[in-house]
Amino acid sequence: MEVSELSGALLDYWVAMALDKFIKVHYREWVQGPSCVVIENNPLMVRGYTFNPTTNWEFCGPLIDQFNISLDYECDEYNTKIHLANIYKCGGPNWKDDVNYVQSGRTPQEAICRVVVESVYGEEVEDIVKKL
Repeated sequence: MEVSELSGALLDYWVAMALDKFIKVHYREWVQGPSCVVIENNPLMVRGYTFNPTTNWEFCGPLIDQFNISLDYECDEYNTKIHLANIYKCGGPNWKDDVNYVQSGRTPQEAICRVVVESVYGEEVEDIVKKL
């Protein structure tokens, strides 16, 4: 599945997987809609909670600093704002080894989450919904 097509709880799931700090990450289809639930490995306790960086700045905001993400936007032909997130990784003294990841989204959070997933997994990820 293309990273640029991920959204909602499925994108939340892949961000949690990219962060690799959780014991378990669950993508669940609940009656009220899908959600991403994580079980975190904490030395004092194991706790579970809904992880939703696509809609919650508490989770999404730290990704900007952690992955050194720059944000921008552009307008399409209908003057609709498209948010852009960019991660630029220097490849050392040889500029040809530099890598630039860019993703767009309807919201800044969606663009940030997509670029995080792309920087860890590449342009495609496994379609976990088909596996369920």
